[in-house]
Amino acid sequence: MGNGRGESLSPAGDSLSATIAIESAEVSNFLTSDTLAVILAGGGAEIAGYNLRVAVDNPALIIEEILPGDIPDSCQWEYFTASEGNIGADDSGIVSVWQIVALAKSSPDTTRPLCLGFDSAGSVAKIVFSVAPTETLTDTLPVFFYWQSCRDNVTSDVSGGSLILSQDVYNLDSSAVTDTAATFPTRGGCPSSCINLRRPNHPKRGIVFRNGGVIIRDSAPSPESD
Repeated sequence: MGNGRGESLSPAGDSLSATIAIESAEVSNFLTSDTLAVILAGGGAEIAGYNLRVAVDNPALIIEEILPGDIPDSCQWEYFTASEGNIGADDSGIVSVWQIVALAKSSPDTTRPLCLGFDSAGSVAKIVFSVAPTETLTDTLPVFFYWQSCRDNVTSDVSGGSLILSQDVYNLDSSAVTDTAATFPTRGGCPSSCINLRRPNHPKRGIVFRNGGVIIRDSAPSPESD
């Protein structure tokens, strides 16, 4: 089980400001809850909020709930919510999608959060999951970042005035899936159509997203047929 903190996950390249990664976990006990942390890392990166969307494409993996990570919890951020979203006709192969939103401040008062990040890697959310021994069970059950609109998988800078978008996206096996020419919905990151360079304070790229998931140690018995 991930503990929400860990070794720094350095972004691949000096121009990238941060990495947001879903942990991987090995399990062998089915129908037992465990946790995957969503980790923010990158040289003491500070953010004022985030809007993340994660998805699952195998019904054997069940997301039960998503809890605040160490950063919004320890820093006493004012707002956190996570909820299961709708799956549209275009979301081919998706069986579950969740939105995670957190804000260091939700109102313009004088109260200041204790912090906007850690000096080392820290979790922004914790995904509570279980695995069911179904006919769809495979050795690896991915949990991945998913884009249904330009507002998905973005962070806010410390001022709250600029949004930071995806730079690159990698699967659990470290293969790159970045596709800035894609249309929604996509697993390949935020499309270039979301960035209007003529607008002042336009969103900027700067986050490496790394997908995670669950690795099954032992094969589960197939469900008994009637």
